[in-house]
Amino acid sequence: MDNTAPHTTDDAPSGPQNHDVTVHLSPTARALYGLEEFDGRYDTWIATVHREDVNRVRDTIATAFRERAREFELEFRIIRANDKALRWLHARRLPFYDEAGTPIRVFGVSVDVTEHKRELVELRNFTETLEQAVRDRTRQLEAENEARRRAEESLRQAQKMEAVGQLTGGI
Repeated sequence: MDNTAPHTTDDAPSGPQNHDVTVHLSPTARALYGLEEFDGRYDTWIATVHREDVNRVRDTIATAFRERAREFELEFRIIRANDKALRWLHARRLPFYDEAGTPIRVFGVSVDVTEHKRELVELRNFTETLEQAVRDRTRQLEAENEARRRAEESLRQAQKMEAVGQLTGGI
């Protein structure tokens, strides 16, 4: 399965207080989440979200519903149910509300961005390594320049002394 392709979900309203909703996941989305069997429960879905991201995901959803947002986006980690693999998802959700402003349905797309996240980490590590190498080389060049400056100063002093010696020797 190509995990970089968009995966659609048709989520019922979900948020920190709403655990009795039905969540509909397409077969592709179920595969993305590693859910071979899915009971449609919000709690089953949220259980796939990495424990460090659960509160942020719930807060984002609750804020979007409270503000009656027309769309919202999330980035979060999941632990796939079938293979326990850690994956990063970028999700875009489009909530629909009834006349009273209560969320009644959420459509969304989730994209596996794990490889992109890994590439960013590698790029950051490479950048830090390169910056450290530049700092080290700069210190080395500064030390060499200082040594060169001292040697030139010593040479000038020696040349002055030689000139004084020649002048005094000629008198």
